[in-house]
Amino acid sequence: MNLNDWEYVIKPQIQEMDNLFTVFERGDNEDIDELRIEQRVYLDPKFHFNPLLHRQVVLNYIQRYNQAMFNHYERFSLGRTRKDD
Repeated sequence: MNLNDWEYVIKPQIQEMDNLFTVFERGDNEDIDELRIEQRVYLDPKFHFNPLLHRQVVLNYIQRYNQAMFNHYERFSLGRTRKDD
């Protein structure tokens, strides 16, 4: 991952996460709340991506985001299934 990857691939993906975060009220999902706080750091104009320092941290952030979304929708799906029974 280099600076171009950050500007044109990763940063827009993190910005898009903001749209999904709006679905959750603060306090509804602790994982999402933590990710929302961390997202502010990456989108802050003062943040300068350094591939050597930030590559793994940012990739871990995206992985945690994906896992949190999966967990949420899995719980939602299981809850819906139970109501249908």
